[in-house]
Amino acid sequence: MPRGGSKPGERRGGRRKGTPNKATAGLKAAFQEHDKALVKGLLALTKSDDENIRLKAIQACLDRGWGKPTQSVTGEDGEYPAITEIRHIIIPAKGNGADPEHTVG
Repeated sequence: MPRGGSKPGERRGGRRKGTPNKATAGLKAAFQEHDKALVKGLLALTKSDDENIRLKAIQACLDRGWGKPTQSVTGEDGEYPAITEIRHIIIPAKGNGADPEHTVG
C-alpha cells in the first residue's frame, strides 16, 4: 500500500528548530558547570610532550574559540565546479532476453 510522503516544506516528526535535545541536556549542563576546569585542562594539554595530543588540544581550542573553518566546494578556477555530464544507465539482468553483448555478469 503506498504511503503518503511529506509535502515540500512540511515537517513530519523530529524536534523543531531551537528545541533542546532532552537526552543530552543533562550531560551538557554537567559539563557547563565545570567549564573553567575543562578549559584549564584543555589548555594544559596544549603543552603536552606528545605532539599528537598537543596538536589535538590546540585544534580543539581553536575550534571552540573561533569555530571550525568552512569548507567550500570550488573548481580549479575558484568557481563552482561545472557538471559536465550526468548519466542514467540501466543494465538489464542476465538471462532476461537482453542482448548478451551488453549484459553484466
